[in-house]
Amino acid sequence: NAEYMGTMTNPMANPIIDWYQLAKGVIFWFLLLIIAEKKIAVPEALTKTDGKDAKEVRLVRKKKFFYISNYISFFHAIVSLYLNGKVLYYGGIKFGSEITKDERFALYFSAGYFIYDIIQSEFFGNRDLLYHTHHIGVLTSIASVLLMGKGANEIAVAMFIGELTNPLILTRNLMKDKQLDDSKEYKIISYTFAASFIASRFIVLPIYQLKMNKEKTPVELKVFAGLTWFVQFFWLFAILGMSVKVASKGTESTSGSLVSILRKVLQTAVKNVPFKVVFYSFAFWVSMVDPLHQLLRHYAIVH
Repeated sequence: NAEYMGTMTNPMANPIIDWYQLAKGVIFWFLLLIIAEKKIAVPEALTKTDGKDAKEVRLVRKKKFFYISNYISFFHAIVSLYLNGKVLYYGGIKFGSEITKDERFALYFSAGYFIYDIIQSEFFGNRDLLYHTHHIGVLTSIASVLLMGKGANEIAVAMFIGELTNPLILTRNLMKDKQLDDSKEYKIISYTFAASFIASRFIVLPIYQLKMNKEKTPVELKVFAGLTWFVQFFWLFAILGMSVKVASKGTESTSGSLVSILRKVLQTAVKNVPFKVVFYSFAFWVSMVDPLHQLLRHYAIVH
């Protein structure tokens, strides 16, 4: 398609953040939330309250909008996979290339979503420090790319890898809220998510990141990408814990089983401060040391 290829090869002039387009994106997501709130039926178990206890009412409201937000996030994941997949399919994988129209559209689409998600989670009480750190890291990366006018292809790769597993965890969340967490399908989705998360975030992404660190990608973007990857190590314990919990259902009495042993090992590791210090120090070293070294060296040379 010549017209499409033209948008992929003509770099956008005057790198700058289009605040009007960004605001339109944020408004779009909140409008989608309003529509979803009216159209999506929330499981009765999540909405039971007599309306007298203010704390209980807030909790029900929190659960309701967390349930609905899973559908919103699912929509973002699917569309983001399409937009970034399209960029990579037609443009290939590049490093430090100038931003294109299609890359710019994908960036604003996701930037609006991440801003919306931070605001709605704060407003409805679904605050999560790791998610906020992740979102802020991604938003900072997007902002730096828009301001520098290059590096959007790297964002497209990271977004595509990151969003691959999200439909699975979101489906799992919805099944759990619908009280389907004892079903065979729930277990399959949980295991598939855990396996694909570990494969994509701790095999594919590190290989790409190590390659990117040797390329002409802007050093600022390398640092932000490293920070985002560092957050994945915190999620690793949660993912492993989730898998062991699912596997241990109905096997609590079998104290000598492999699942029981794994559960005890994981519980011990999470509570072991020296182990956590070593683990997260290693995580910081592999994800952040090289990008930070390049950043310091770059600005020492520049200034």
